[in-house]
Amino acid sequence: MKITTFKYGIIPIILVLLVSGRCGKKNSTEPALPTTGSISGFVRNAADQSAIDSSMIRAFPGDYFVYSDSTGFYTIPDMAEGAYLLIASKEKFYNDSANVSVRAGQTVTYDFNLTHEFDVLKWQYLTDGPIYYATPAIDAEGTIYVGTGIYLGTTSGSLYAIYPDGTLKWKVDIENNVTTSVIGDNGTIYMMDRKNVLYAFDPSGIELWRYTDWDQNDFPEVGQRTVAVAEDGTLYANVGSYLYAINPDGTRKWRFDSGPGGTPCGASPVVGSDGTIYAVLGKEILDAVNPDGSLKWEFYFENPDEHSFTSPALDAEDVIYVGAENGDGGYIYAVYPAGILKWRIFAGSNRPVRGSQVIDIDGTVYVVTKAHSHNQPAEVFAITPEGSIKWRYAIESVHFTPDDAYTTPAIGADGLIYTAAETGYVYALNREGALVWKQNFHCGINWSSPKLLDDGTLYIGVMTNEGGALLALQTTSMGYVSSAWPSFRRDNGNKGRSAKF
Repeated sequence: MKITTFKYGIIPIILVLLVSGRCGKKNSTEPALPTTGSISGFVRNAADQSAIDSSMIRAFPGDYFVYSDSTGFYTIPDMAEGAYLLIASKEKFYNDSANVSVRAGQTVTYDFNLTHEFDVLKWQYLTDGPIYYATPAIDAEGTIYVGTGIYLGTTSGSLYAIYPDGTLKWKVDIENNVTTSVIGDNGTIYMMDRKNVLYAFDPSGIELWRYTDWDQNDFPEVGQRTVAVAEDGTLYANVGSYLYAINPDGTRKWRFDSGPGGTPCGASPVVGSDGTIYAVLGKEILDAVNPDGSLKWEFYFENPDEHSFTSPALDAEDVIYVGAENGDGGYIYAVYPAGILKWRIFAGSNRPVRGSQVIDIDGTVYVVTKAHSHNQPAEVFAITPEGSIKWRYAIESVHFTPDDAYTTPAIGADGLIYTAAETGYVYALNREGALVWKQNFHCGINWSSPKLLDDGTLYIGVMTNEGGALLALQTTSMGYVSSAWPSFRRDNGNKGRSAKF
């Protein structure tokens, strides 16, 4: 048969037919493009590079989590494209974390090196209830007083007196949840419960009196409620929108009315070197009140919706430092003793400040913030005396929800800064903001703040699934730094008054 060819030949015609066929019908066997990626790697011991099995590796955001196998290998498959915070955790090891980006169709490799925890635990005393809103108080003989309650539906609490060796001296059951204890100069232990009952106990645990004659009985669900003790033994307490002065025998001395407006705050008053009482009351204003109960001055926060849940701190010149917050985030104020603003720091978007400030010997201020998300974790940060931020230390989350920090730091004599968080860790940082050590106690730590002794013992209260515990840790800090306000409420009696007394 003769094949007839045209001017341009037979091949172009065939190509046209092939092209038109492809355009008219999609090839059903063409593979789909991948939409997810993965992360894999190994978890090893930083000391000798041996494999660590059963380490949990989690990726945030999302509910991604896997465990390493006997060789230390892990893989997280089917991950959506995006940026993740990757955390590896294992009991008795410090967490390791990294920021990793996942691309569709690709496997990102990241290897973890975990370091064994530094063991500083001397002893622990288990309590029936959680130690939540209660910071330990320590008397001249070394007895530790701490209260329990206010967590997981608890409605009652106890006041414990514990010997320095971790054994029980006595325990008093309280009808309601208990807040921070305060020790007066005469050894009397004062404590408020969550129904605003103010108690006085002698060092043997005998109740001396209780005070309930408040004109209002509001109690915010958030914040501390701790009395301050003046040099003459007068007690100062915030209840509702009033500041009360209570005599050492449990009778009322006077009441200061802050005026109408605002939600009652969970802040506690402090006493300055001249006896002035500084308090944030119901109208979100810092009030300075004279020892006779008259108003000295008022300082207004910058925005009318700012309120405070922190106890103020005072430096050597009686400059007042106080935290505030609103819907935008947290703030730190420094206010001169004449009621004039020194500076105001924005702590960060969506990072409220609820722990109190402490002050180093050079005037540096340390404070912690609440978390907002895993990508915006809780932080410890340092502020210069002039009001600029020196450094920030991020407290990585170890749980599926972001871990907050409400603990007021303590500054040791060797310059270490101790704090804690809901992570269950106690942290020791140096003055440059670098981690020196941390230890995971596999519990929750919230609102309870560390206290130091001259022998280096650090006490802090924690929450457990069964109740709570008082921890005694051995540190290298032989007491506090010689500054005006080195810990929560300044001293181990939690009296909340200037060091100049």
